[in-house]
Amino acid sequence: MENGRIKGVKYDFHSPPTSYLEGIISRGDRRLGQVILKAWQRGARFDGWGEYFKLDHYLLALEEARLDPEFYVSRRRGLDEVFPWDIIDTGVTSEFLKAERERAYQALPTLDCREEGCQDCGICSGLGVDLQVKGGC
Repeated sequence: MENGRIKGVKYDFHSPPTSYLEGIISRGDRRLGQVILKAWQRGARFDGWGEYFKLDHYLLALEEARLDPEFYVSRRRGLDEVFPWDIIDTGVTSEFLKAERERAYQALPTLDCREEGCQDCGICSGLGVDLQVKGGC
């Protein structure tokens, strides 16, 4: 590392207001559809953010919808909560993801099943994926 830089690593930062809105949208539910529409009607555009970014349009739309942005951004979520992305079937089971979360908190790696054997994530059996794994899946 030289001058705080790591060769081959590029840092890219968003502004805090942009990250805040991205946090709201990424954790959002159906109710945010009306918020996005209202913000768009006020002139908000995604357009790569930049000079087009108008957080105020979104905050006003949230206020009109009587939604608290902190509900989406800052609250703790229980593992029994239904998450917005739960409607998407990636093949990976919730149980596996919960176990991965615990492993991450303990800084434990998950072994590559192609090298170390099946980690029981659910993809192979759930989606019929045929990986070339040592020991089979």
